[in-house]
Amino acid sequence: MNELVLKVEEYNIEPSRAEQIRAIFIPMANMLEEFETQYNEVTQLEPSKETSARAKRLRLDIAKVRFATEKLRIAQKEEYLRAGKAIDGVANILKFAVVEKETKLQEIETHFERLEAARIESLGQERASELEKYECYNVQHLGEMADDVYANFLIGAIDRFNRQIK
Repeated sequence: MNELVLKVEEYNIEPSRAEQIRAIFIPMANMLEEFETQYNEVTQLEPSKETSARAKRLRLDIAKVRFATEKLRIAQKEEYLRAGKAIDGVANILKFAVVEKETKLQEIETHFERLEAARIESLGQERASELEKYECYNVQHLGEMADDVYANFLIGAIDRFNRQIK
């Protein structure tokens, strides 16, 4: 079982680190190898109470390899998890500072656009109120109309209204 090999290309890690990881888990592989002969023997035996008892004992012994491997895995990953959390924490601090500045700069950048949008909205409401007097409703883009275009539109609305009254 000493063929425990980490493919450096697959995991994209340094060869020296791959060897360190391999070395950590070699004792587990060796423990499992010790059970290999017993496993082969038990799986070839005819079913009996003695075979069942041997299988149970071997299964429990082999399970210890799994438990020990899991403890090692958790212990080895712990440092990386802490480092990952630290990296996330620092990145979040920087991101918070940047987002705040971006927001403020965007407010400055769009100041005149927002003023113009408010002016157009207000002008549109004024013109809509004025047109309501002449029973002219739901006209789109009133705030965006040039003054001379709106003036002609208003004259037309007044004329149509007066003709309806007559």
